[in-house]
Amino acid sequence: MADLGKGLKAGAVAGVIYGAVGEVIKQIVYSLSWGDRIYYYVFFSAIPGAIYGLILGIIIGLIFAVAYKSLPGTTSIVKGLIISIFSWLIFSFLFQYIIIYYRFYFSERYQITIIADLILFIFFGFLLGVFWDKFGKLQRKCPKCHRVIPKDARLCPYCGVTLEKEQE
Repeated sequence: MADLGKGLKAGAVAGVIYGAVGEVIKQIVYSLSWGDRIYYYVFFSAIPGAIYGLILGIIIGLIFAVAYKSLPGTTSIVKGLIISIFSWLIFSFLFQYIIIYYRFYFSERYQITIIADLILFIFFGFLLGVFWDKFGKLQRKCPKCHRVIPKDARLCPYCGVTLEKEQE
């Protein structure tokens, strides 16, 4: 069964970081590409960016949890990168740029946005894989006494039962 809680947490944390950092970087790139100075208020764009990233991260995190075992790759980071690139293709071309930025389609700003978003989605995929591992390694339940124990424990510290290595 899919671990939706782990996907929700990993996606939310990775999404907030992606959104906040990404929005500030995009605002700086836009300012530099138009020859403007970078003003302090550019950093306030991190707040709506974090909210956008949270929503996007939750959606992608839940999809990641459901599709985790069927994704190609041997590590969570590789699987996170794969789903992030797939998500970038969907969100960038289907929703964001065709619907919202259609008037900038062939402009220089559009090309900068596409490249920046690809880099940021790769960053998000890396974070998703890292946080998936972090949230997955925390704990599990002992099959005998049902107490919460460290996931990498070989013996239950409460009842002493020998534990098998848990499979993903």
